[in-house]
Amino acid sequence: MSLSSSVAPSVPVIDLTHLFPLHLTQSGSGGHIDHCHGPVLPMAITRRTVLVGRPNGTSTVRFSTDGGLPDFEFEISPKILEPTHAKATPFWSNYIIGVFAQFPRNIQGLDVVVHSDIPMGGGLSSSAALEVATYTLLEALTGDTSRTAVDKALQCMKAENDWANVPCGCMDQTCSTMGQAGTLLLVDCLTMGITRIPLYHGVCFLVADSGHKHKLEGSEFKNRKDQAADVKAIVRKTFPDVQSHQDITPEMLEAVRKDMPDTTYRIGVHVLTEVCGPVVFDRQHTFSA
Repeated sequence: MSLSSSVAPSVPVIDLTHLFPLHLTQSGSGGHIDHCHGPVLPMAITRRTVLVGRPNGTSTVRFSTDGGLPDFEFEISPKILEPTHAKATPFWSNYIIGVFAQFPRNIQGLDVVVHSDIPMGGGLSSSAALEVATYTLLEALTGDTSRTAVDKALQCMKAENDWANVPCGCMDQTCSTMGQAGTLLLVDCLTMGITRIPLYHGVCFLVADSGHKHKLEGSEFKNRKDQAADVKAIVRKTFPDVQSHQDITPEMLEAVRKDMPDTTYRIGVHVLTEVCGPVVFDRQHTFSA
């Protein structure tokens, strides 16, 4: 039986907002604000995740990897449609089961091997690459490519939110799905509008390993996301026309500063400066290109 393979073509490296001087505050919210439906500016690298799989004629899905993670298996049944909230073991199986639950077609049992040269816990979106590669494998094996690239990214994000219990935004999955060599990806996470910005010839980005493991589940990330939501809720009490964080102006934030804790206010300042960064970057790049 022939093997079908799936490759996540690229993965995000960093949100390039941080290369822009409008990042004025220090914050533990993770820098980018895709979880606030703000604009982000990720790029792709040449590291990748590859899945090779074939139907096994049963209702059992088996996953193994050459990267030292424990093997696992699960049964194709209505139960996989129920979010696991990170309770499946081993932990990495939650990402896989979540993608299977999002896929819009009945799936048979599979045997799958995973190879990845993306460092786990290195902040390079290894989980998003795994999700997108899994979805791409299911497309290849079923012939069902009916969903758009944006829909595919959002379904992979939902798998991470509800199955791995990680309250991330859509930046990583979007760049893993649509990132291309030699371009930045300006993503408006409110409208899911996508703008590709060519990199200047000869530009080089270096990514250094700090040795500190990056982990969103169980971290302060959820608290920061909740505080960002509090900012919008407080502003809307005085300015009811505000529908998203992109609608909030510095003047609005200052007007309600007295109504929020200092930490929440600082999160608000961070969100506003991050909203401006990618947009101004795009304008400056356009004017100077």
